[in-house]
Amino acid sequence: MKLNLLSFFLFLFSIFSYSQPLSGTYIIGDNPDDHFNSLELAVQALIDDGISESVVFKVRFGTYLVEKLEIPSINGVSANNIITIEPLENNSTVIFQSSNSYVMRLTKSDHFVFNNVTFELLDNLTRTALWLRASSNILISNCDFIGPDSLSNSSLVNAAEGHVFIDGGSSFYNEALQNSEYFPSNNIKVVNNNFFSGRNGVISFAREPYTVNDNIEISRNNFEGVVSRNIGIMSTSNIIISKNNFSGESNDHTIEFRKIKTGLVFDKNHFNCDSKYKIPIHIFDCQMDTDNPMIIKNNFFSLTEYMSITLSKNLKILNNNFLINRDNKALLLNEGSSNIEFYNNILKNSGIGALIQIRSNSFSVIETLNFDYNVYNPNNAIINYEKIYDSSTNYNLEDWKKLTGLEANSHLVTPNYSSIGDLHLNNDILIEGKGKVLPEVIEDIDGELRDSLKPDIGADEFVIDPNTFTDVEIEGLVYPNNDKCSKLNQIELSIKNNSTFPITSFDLEWWLSGSLIEKITIDLLINPLERKIINIGSFLFRDSTTYQLRFRVSNPNGVIDNNEVNSVYGLNYIYFNNDPKILIDKNPFCSGEYTLYVKNSSSSKISWSNGLSTKYIMVNTPGTYSVTITNENGCSVVDTVTID
Repeated sequence: MKLNLLSFFLFLFSIFSYSQPLSGTYIIGDNPDDHFNSLELAVQALIDDGISESVVFKVRFGTYLVEKLEIPSINGVSANNIITIEPLENNSTVIFQSSNSYVMRLTKSDHFVFNNVTFELLDNLTRTALWLRASSNILISNCDFIGPDSLSNSSLVNAAEGHVFIDGGSSFYNEALQNSEYFPSNNIKVVNNNFFSGRNGVISFAREPYTVNDNIEISRNNFEGVVSRNIGIMSTSNIIISKNNFSGESNDHTIEFRKIKTGLVFDKNHFNCDSKYKIPIHIFDCQMDTDNPMIIKNNFFSLTEYMSITLSKNLKILNNNFLINRDNKALLLNEGSSNIEFYNNILKNSGIGALIQIRSNSFSVIETLNFDYNVYNPNNAIINYEKIYDSSTNYNLEDWKKLTGLEANSHLVTPNYSSIGDLHLNNDILIEGKGKVLPEVIEDIDGELRDSLKPDIGADEFVIDPNTFTDVEIEGLVYPNNDKCSKLNQIELSIKNNSTFPITSFDLEWWLSGSLIEKITIDLLINPLERKIINIGSFLFRDSTTYQLRFRVSNPNGVIDNNEVNSVYGLNYIYFNNDPKILIDKNPFCSGEYTLYVKNSSSSKISWSNGLSTKYIMVNTPGTYSVTITNENGCSVVDTVTID
């Protein structure tokens, strides 16, 4: 009898102790001593018992099939009592797999940390790894998200779902009030993760006017080959998207912002993405608050298409580097966009098309724009203004300045990017220190401090390195030279090496009246600060003929010339005939009257011995007459004729 009573008390004690709120560290695995042999059982314990202090679930190495795991609100969680799921050992791999519609869904479940685990979606039916449904205060860090390698367009049916779906748009029926309620997902951090393939990366979605997600950070992540949206933000406020890498090919807008009204910072991101069917960056209906605008700064945008802004206002696009890998624009300001600041940006494309397009029914939208201190690749057109359902007009930079008063401090320069995928600048002396001081931009893309007085244009704050600065200069023509008054048929250039190291080769091109005559590589040693004469060859210049000569040197030692301004030289050369002829016509109607004239007088001063300066003179008195012709360079020739 005593034994039975003892057994009974032991049984009660075991039930009581097991049903206590969880606290401390628990191991999930298949060892006999592990606390739980599945994540589902661990979550069920959370649901049943709640927590009394922070709980850490340590998961053993391995792959776990997790199908639509539901995690509701857990009793006892708070800012001080959080729940963490991470590997048992720091370097071990823990994979949560699913072939269902999602792996885990947190519903009104707050204060979770997911650290250093892998979520793998096995097929097209699995649309979401972590679904944060009206859940807040979540940290997702150092995780890998892996989706199917390929998805058909038909599988991209719900753009609101992603590897991480921050959901503030689901409704909850309140039986007491007999209506639906919405709850936001706030204070979400997605940092230091990898997103490979799959449908969407990180999506934050809410349903205005009922709810707006707030305080979302997406930083230091790598997005590689995500098929649709890498990041999509809708009806969310106070967003930081910083220091992410985007690469691969997508079938939709790689980045999309919709219905954002306050506080978005897109900063220090590296973007090397091919948006196969749609524009990579799409900003739509973001009516930003004046005091809390959208700021896009310090980014490298290596794109195939452009950034599109539609029905949006109060945006600041500052210190970004753009490289469009085709003949396309870098920025489209579409209908209804206004109050856009565009400062200190570098825009380059691989073609000759306009770099910015503005589409509006009214030219007055230009008055709301603030564009200046930008660098544009020298193209045929910089700005294309299109009146919707009407005509469009291309403007070069100078014409655009005169028309609008914008871009007074902007330049035409070809930026020397390191490569297509790396838009750091290489000793760009024409860009260094030419930017506008902006209070929003105190660092560059690498976190280096900006010059407080003369910042650089673009995302990269750099200094000229004299050990690598390469500059070959055309000082001018030695022959022919319009300062000379004798005819010369050799073309010779004076070339100077402004580098601190020897130049052994460079390319030379020259044009005659707009036609390329020759492009050659010259192998020649030119020491630092030395100049040498290059004989291009002979050319027969015709008398009294204007020749447009243009020369360009490039690729010194096979690298970019860092100062392209002095790499080009041109002039108009006119050989002045030193043997002009005075021609005589006798007046057939008036005996003894003669007309004297010269043919070689274009753009030159004429001085006759009788004091006249016209091309033609009338004489009727016998005697000796002379003419002096002086060209614009001061070379003079004289001819004399005697009238009997």
